[in-house]
Amino acid sequence: MASFFLVVIVFCLYNLSSARDTLLPGEFLYPNQSLMSINGMFKFGFIDDSSDGNYSVGIWLTSDETENSELPLVASQTDNVVWTANTNNPITKVSVSQYGTLVLIQSQSPVWSSDNLQNKSNCNSNCTKLVLHDTGNLILQDQRNETDVIWQSFYHPTNTWLPGAWLGYGTINGEKIGSLSLTSGDRSSLCL
Repeated sequence: MASFFLVVIVFCLYNLSSARDTLLPGEFLYPNQSLMSINGMFKFGFIDDSSDGNYSVGIWLTSDETENSELPLVASQTDNVVWTANTNNPITKVSVSQYGTLVLIQSQSPVWSSDNLQNKSNCNSNCTKLVLHDTGNLILQDQRNETDVIWQSFYHPTNTWLPGAWLGYGTINGEKIGSLSLTSGDRSSLCL
């Protein structure tokens, strides 16, 4: 009986410490947490932009992967950040709401939400998920049909172009997407 409990405890500790690539409805991501792509090359989480503890959210190459990067088009950066959002509004947590929207929160107030987009998902509640893919693309997608993309970081490039990212300007499903240029490397980037 004792060995059974030991196995359960080890299993629980492994699941708590293992990296995850997905944020589900009702879950939050806080400054001490991040998502990691399955291949371990990219992380999505909080970036400390100043000495006063203000955070923006972003995607960066993990330090283990920068020397042996399979991405030759990634600009060499000392901090390895490839995408950032809301550097003008500090973020205290990220959530996928029970209504299926991606929400960036400052204190207790939403700063940005994918609910503001014109292309609404066909799902009602608890049917989306936020996934950091192995390409470095952060995607809010329908859990039932993963090809139903609601929002993705590749449609909103900042200072680094990753293979597969969209560089251009247009409208897809009612959402204005893209950029005709990249933003400077000082991480003053996409303000959602």
